[in-house]
Amino acid sequence: LQAFFSIQNVNEVTTEMITEFKSQLLLDKLSPKTVNKYITFFRGFFQFCTANQWIKSNPADSTLIPNMKETTPEPHHFSNGEYKLILENSQEYTQFFEFMYETGIRPTDAYFLTKKDFYVENNTMYINIKFRKNNKSFNVPISKIARGIVENAKTNLFPMFQSAGAGNKSRLTLKRCFNGNAQGYGKRYCKKRGIVMHTFRHTFAMRKLAAGVPLDIIAQLMGHSKTRMTELYARYIPKTNLIDYI
Repeated sequence: LQAFFSIQNVNEVTTEMITEFKSQLLLDKLSPKTVNKYITFFRGFFQFCTANQWIKSNPADSTLIPNMKETTPEPHHFSNGEYKLILENSQEYTQFFEFMYETGIRPTDAYFLTKKDFYVENNTMYINIKFRKNNKSFNVPISKIARGIVENAKTNLFPMFQSAGAGNKSRLTLKRCFNGNAQGYGKRYCKKRGIVMHTFRHTFAMRKLAAGVPLDIIAQLMGHSKTRMTELYARYIPKTNLIDYI
């Protein structure tokens, strides 16, 4: 949870975060049995924290454990209209959301990016980092829009994440982008469609597929070591050049 949400203290964890983490584990094709173990561990751990009065309540208590027949949910991807709403209402997080939309990078890897994580070769900008999730190297070209965000930034691309609680605020901001006239509409809208921060990553994959990008190229652009994960989005398409699809 610390790596996935970039949090520092146990009292920052919410039920919504654990539910989002559970959904991502299922999308990553972990078996319900394995996901059960995660949820059971969280319940025990946070019960211990509650008993020691480090937190007021157990955020994992109301998280449903998936049954053995539970299928992987279909990942939501943003429509053009949804993405327009995000850009219009995301305030100081606009460039952060735009960067994730353009690169498909995991939010936990985007939080602390600096200009040192990028370089230019043959007039193309590349991102060169190690994933926080598994410490694997990630070195791929990025789009012109993403490059513009990098070039216009100072040392840290998204300095708001240097302060505590910014990760939670960005998730709340995403939900508020869809607020209607009814109170809590944005939260209900996102919950019904499974919209979370990781939806930017799903959207990146679907956009590339719609543009005719081969599956193995999308896997490289997303940092998947195997196309098995990328097959969540489409069937195999013949190989082509990586840079042509940026």
